[in-house]
Amino acid sequence: NSPTVSPTGNPSKSPIESPTYSPTVSPTGSLSPTPSPTNSPMETPTTTANRVVNPGFEDAALSPWFPNFASGTTTLDESQSHSGSQSVLITGRTSEWNGVTQNVFRKLDVGVQYQLSCWVKLKNVSSSFFKLALRVTKDTGNTYPGASKDVMTDEWTKIEGTVTLDTDGTLTNLAVFVEGPAAGVEYWVDDVEIVEVITTESPTTNPIVSPSTQSPTTTP
Repeated sequence: NSPTVSPTGNPSKSPIESPTYSPTVSPTGSLSPTPSPTNSPMETPTTTANRVVNPGFEDAALSPWFPNFASGTTTLDESQSHSGSQSVLITGRTSEWNGVTQNVFRKLDVGVQYQLSCWVKLKNVSSSFFKLALRVTKDTGNTYPGASKDVMTDEWTKIEGTVTLDTDGTLTNLAVFVEGPAAGVEYWVDDVEIVEVITTESPTTNPIVSPSTQSPTTTP
């Protein structure tokens, strides 16, 4: 009889390769279009020509300036000036309203906003109240709109503010004047301005919005 041989090992098998998959990228978001920039108006205040004649007191004569209600003394002075070569010095004052004035009738319009300003300097005291104002005369009475300030130095100081002539009544006269300090206080005035405030619209560009993006999601 031929000998029976028992197998001593398992037969070898070829390995089975599992299939592999390449991931598919599916976008989950879309790109938003870039909006075009748009212009939005922005209001910008500007000013116009000065309505005051001889505003810096540089002319040879003081005219058309004169003492307020003919009280006190107003003198051109070359020893002090905010700009240019001279200013006006107010002395001999017996009341708070003693100062310098100029008629500006028919130079300003009712219902219009104006910016008032001037520079003042105290001579014989170190602090005082000041007011730069309009004397508005109408058939309905007088008003005195303006700008005021407590000056706490003997250096040149600016007084400024805005006023609007109201539309009530009929305007019959108009003047600009400086007042405020107590009787006996002497001071200089220079560079008086009355300018109309005009608001203009200037375009502004809105920022460009970047397109929105999302990270892709991997699907097996």
